[in-house]
Amino acid sequence: MSITVDKLKKCFVEAFAIDSTVFTAETTPMQVPDWDSLGHVRLVNAMQNEFGVEFDVSEIMQMEDVPKILAILKLRGL
Repeated sequence: MSITVDKLKKCFVEAFAIDSTVFTAETTPMQVPDWDSLGHVRLVNAMQNEFGVEFDVSEIMQMEDVPKILAILKLRGL
């Protein structure tokens, strides 16, 4: 895995208190029981802390699954 994927995995483990084996580069909210609106806020907060960026509302709304999150991170140069 890339450094970005490893950092994102760390964010998922922190935000959702899941085992790291649950996370893949294809993870969707259906696979993470606590990935609801509040969980999404926790995830975004963990990502902002881990990556040292602040996402705008449109980016946050687009973060529907891990592939879309990775695409946003790539656009950010992370």
